[in-house]
Amino acid sequence: MNSIKVSAWLGLALGVFLAFQKYNLDPHFAQAWPLVLYDYLAPALLALGAMAVLRGGTGRWLAAGWGFVIASTYLDFFTHMNFQVHTRPLLSFSGALSVPAGVLLAINVLGLALALLSSKEAHQPAH
Repeated sequence: MNSIKVSAWLGLALGVFLAFQKYNLDPHFAQAWPLVLYDYLAPALLALGAMAVLRGGTGRWLAAGWGFVIASTYLDFFTHMNFQVHTRPLLSFSGALSVPAGVLLAINVLGLALALLSSKEAHQPAH
């Protein structure tokens, strides 16, 4: 299996997971819809890009989805880290979320790297 397919399967699984995870967290945190909309658009774009690759399409939408999800996860990770630094870590729920958010950010960067690596592999001449 080449790197774009691995990135696509990872993106499809993560896109579905992120959408359900956000749906389950939203009722607990009241926010205006513009502040929440990107949390649904990012995993949707990732999942749609993954499905396009798995159906034989290019990885452009997949890479765009990974970029969007990375931006969202980056914000989440550093927001949690900021709360952890500026509050008492043992009393901070946000501090407890910094490790999973960091792991998720690393997985997202790996997914993007795999999608971009496959684009480089496709343009190299065969020997």
